[in-house]
Amino acid sequence: MTLRQFSRHLVALTGLGAVLTVQAESGVAASAAAGASASARLDFRVTVPKVIFVSVGTASSMAANPAIDRVDFNVPAGDVGSGNPTSASSGAGAYPVVARVVSNEANVSLTASGSLGGLTNGVQSIPWSQIVPVAGGTLPHPAIGDGTAGVASNLAASGGVVDRSSTWTFSYRNTAPLAAGNYGGQVTYTASLP
Repeated sequence: MTLRQFSRHLVALTGLGAVLTVQAESGVAASAAAGASASARLDFRVTVPKVIFVSVGTASSMAANPAIDRVDFNVPAGDVGSGNPTSASSGAGAYPVVARVVSNEANVSLTASGSLGGLTNGVQSIPWSQIVPVAGGTLPHPAIGDGTAGVASNLAASGGVVDRSSTWTFSYRNTAPLAAGNYGGQVTYTASLP
């Protein structure tokens, strides 16, 4: 056999192998009798990616949203520093705050990290301990840390999935008189896998 003949046979065999590897299963039956049948099988596969999703405030389900909602507290003039809690209201976004955590990988840890120094107005500040969250649903609110993550809410997976949601309301303890002004701070919520 010459090199040219060998090359032609190799090309022919390679082409035959390619044809055979892409064919699906098939079956055939030939019979004159009634009730003849043939069968073939087809495999199906669904690939589900690993996801972790956290949403606090106005958001689209399972989609990123860069908007940051704001919760406002307007202390009545006669109550400044009285110890009478002040309920929150909607500042920018929906209130009560809707929160949700979804993961299909394992248990999830949810933390809340408040801006360092609490809510500030120049040199004046309100510590994060003065903000009281209340959760109505299956997603507990984690403790708010001052400049770092507070104590986490640990969310156990069921069947490999975490899907928890709540509406969160907030109040301001109002336990000390403060200088007039707007005090602002931000909390970052982080959902993470262990």
